[in-house]
Amino acid sequence: MTFIIIIFLITFLIIVWVINKDSNSHSNDSGYSNSELEPADVINKVKDLKKLAWDKRVPEKLMCLFELTKHYPDWFNNGNKTYVCSDITEAKENTLKDDEEANYCFTLKTGGTFHILLKRTSFFDGVQYGDIQLIYNESKVIQVSLTQDLGIDYSEWEPLGIDAFINGAWIDIIENFLDLIDEEKELREKESQHSPERIEKLKKDFGIK
Repeated sequence: MTFIIIIFLITFLIIVWVINKDSNSHSNDSGYSNSELEPADVINKVKDLKKLAWDKRVPEKLMCLFELTKHYPDWFNNGNKTYVCSDITEAKENTLKDDEEANYCFTLKTGGTFHILLKRTSFFDGVQYGDIQLIYNESKVIQVSLTQDLGIDYSEWEPLGIDAFINGAWIDIIENFLDLIDEEKELREKESQHSPERIEKLKKDFGIK
């Protein structure tokens, strides 16, 4: 009887070993399970996402967003909201660290809260390097490496590469926001051109009665 039990246990262990071996053979050779991507697949997906971001001109739009909103915290909190987009409900600047050039956030009526962080990372041969991050509702959605040639007067930061990118609805929100800024700028200029004071001055300067 003991001999039969031993034979049964040995047979059971052999069956379990065969099952485990067969299961492992169905995993890919690199050790990744079927639910995980191969390293090459990840790299290819990253390339595709970077191309998508460049094709949509997202880095360019990010820099435009930065240039148009970097003074919003000062203007908004000092009561000078003339040049602040009407979609803004809050704007505030965070304490800058030594390597930071900008660190502020603003909230839109139509699209959540954006946080812009621009840092200087290195300097070499007259060129400043840095990176800019955009955080949307507490999640980083893009990070772009930057370069700025300090040997050129009035040089601005230029996109160099994409270090992080999450495709999503936030891109459309930014595009609509930038369009609204342009529309309000055109309206201000039109109102300024047709102001009574300017019209009277033009009439006087050109002898119009």
